[in-house]
Amino acid sequence: SLTSVPTQIMGASIARVYFQKAVETYQQRPDQLMHITIKFLRSLILLAVIPFSMIGVFGAEIFSLVFGSQWEMAGIFASVLSILAYINFISLSICSLYQIIRKERLQFIIVLIGGILLFSLLALITLFDSAFELVLAYSVISTLIQIVLLAVILIKVNIRPVVRLAEVVIAYLVGFSICYLLKDLIT
Repeated sequence: SLTSVPTQIMGASIARVYFQKAVETYQQRPDQLMHITIKFLRSLILLAVIPFSMIGVFGAEIFSLVFGSQWEMAGIFASVLSILAYINFISLSICSLYQIIRKERLQFIIVLIGGILLFSLLALITLFDSAFELVLAYSVISTLIQIVLLAVILIKVNIRPVVRLAEVVIAYLVGFSICYLLKDLIT
């Protein structure tokens, strides 16, 4: 999607920095990998929460303003996909841990199962009454797959995933709520 391109470019650059630091830490002081990962995760949250929350709330308005009123529906889709883009942004860096600790096979299995679920969704496309419902279902399933990927790798590096994933989700919800309140004040 239009919102995923800048996310992937910026996310890939940040992921390279984390990957290098995580590899060095894992080789020299593996006991510290958990600490740098938590610190990095919090930095990713702070960096991502406002832009993705703004897209989540103001997507239709942003797209209409930038591209014209005929793009309003694309902005609505971007709003629905904003939580997925936010989680993907975080996941892109943190999931590099699969390679660092040599758990690529586990990552592959999770991604394969997720792919099967998404393919099944596409096979059931006739059940959806609108494109909006399809995009919403895609966003929910894809977000859950990314959360599972994050949870599993956090467990593998001895980080309690419930606490850390709660931070990720709560930060988005708070950012979204603040943006929504701002929208109410503006309109």
